[in-house]
Amino acid sequence: MHGVISRGAHLLVRQHAGSIRWKTTSELVHCGTTATGEVWEQSGFVENVDTLEPLPLRRVELRLNEPTRDGETMLGLLSNLPADISAVQIADAYPQRRQIETAFQEIEALLSGEINALGYPEAALFSLTCAYVAFHVLQCIRQTLKASQPERTDAEHSNSVSAMSGYVPH
Repeated sequence: MHGVISRGAHLLVRQHAGSIRWKTTSELVHCGTTATGEVWEQSGFVENVDTLEPLPLRRVELRLNEPTRDGETMLGLLSNLPADISAVQIADAYPQRRQIETAFQEIEALLSGEINALGYPEAALFSLTCAYVAFHVLQCIRQTLKASQPERTDAEHSNSVSAMSGYVPH
């Protein structure tokens, strides 16, 4: 986190139990609700384990309406996003990361986006670029299916595209 922020970037990461040494500097304040639960926020910092330099962050706590598949009822999110981005916006944005994670999973599994046997950087880059182009073509097919068959669910559309390629998402 220190490296990301020292380069002028913003981050939004999940605080897993025991993985990050979080120290609070304020009480939790209720900020509103989202479709998935109640949103709370507090200020605090994380210490750099090497230098013990404090890294000021916001902690957004999402108290879920329904537990996750692992039984968790609360998610802690740490961020250095500016104050004009509300805690509710942060809580709403976090689940959208699944779309990005799924895209990379499909590129790797379905489109062989990373081939270890390619010894030349140019060849590996070309292979990855071809996988990205193919992924965008698949996304166009999915959107076309959605528009032409609105009665079907997203899962059915995804399964139709996956069946054409032999890939079965988890």
